Amino acid sequence: MSRCGLARAIGPRFMTRNFLSVCSPRLVLEGPHWLKVSAGLKYHALLHEETMPNWRMWLMVAELEDIHATRGPWFSHAIFPLQAICDSQGVALGDIPLVDYDLVAGRLVKPFDLTLPSDWGYYFVCSKPAVVRPSIIDSRDCLMIESKRDETR
Repeated sequence: MSRCGLARAIGPRFMTRNFLSVCSPRLVLEGPHWLKVSAGLKYHALLHEETMPNWRMWLMVAELEDIHATRGPWFSHAIFPLQAICDSQGVALGDIPLVDYDLVAGRLVKPFDLTLPSDWGYYFVCSKPAVVRPSIIDSRDCLMIESKRDETR
């Protein structure tokens, strides 16, 4: 990390990453195994993203011990399970900042009320010398304001 100067970088967290189950509205409204109740989850593929919290934790908190947490396809980037969700290929754990607009627009739905909190977040990071530049201050302040606005929606 120090090779690119990030070891001396600073910055505030501007958004927390919390995770929830998301899917296509079709999985909730159509088919023989609707996701109106959590038991229906065992009939659908669990879509995994390698760097996000896993289904094991979500299923444990949801008290769904009869569902195998590792089944279903694994993806190397968050965009791929989101595309699979849109194609009704299964259910994924969505990072709220990444899926929020699709939830509001109705392209995705949250079939269950459970949200998995995390310590992960998004940070505004810059070098210590740059932190006093007006353009950096403006960018940081804009991100902080917008992220707070999104949290209150």
